[in-house]
Amino acid sequence: MERRAEEKTKKIPLHLPARIEQDLAEWYQMYPLFCNLADEEYIDVGKKRALLDGKAAELTRELEEPVSRERLEKWLKSMRTMWGRLSTKKSGSGAKFMRLFFF
Repeated sequence: MERRAEEKTKKIPLHLPARIEQDLAEWYQMYPLFCNLADEEYIDVGKKRALLDGKAAELTRELEEPVSRERLEKWLKSMRTMWGRLSTKKSGSGAKFMRLFFF
């Protein structure tokens, strides 16, 4: 007898207009407790959650679409990861001759 895995709810990605993305990036930079390990408040998870909950509520009102803290956290993390990957310099001799392949 085969067991079926419970269906997971599909996470809806957060798509933001460019203006709101810029505002959100500036807001994120105002609070070093999100990414600065040397900051004393970095370990204060409650404060981070409170800030993210407030920003999610503000975005919900502005976008007229439900934005949860979890969706906002995931969006911020993915943007940080993408920025880090794009901003790091590629190493090795192949980096000079980077090629794009289309299938």
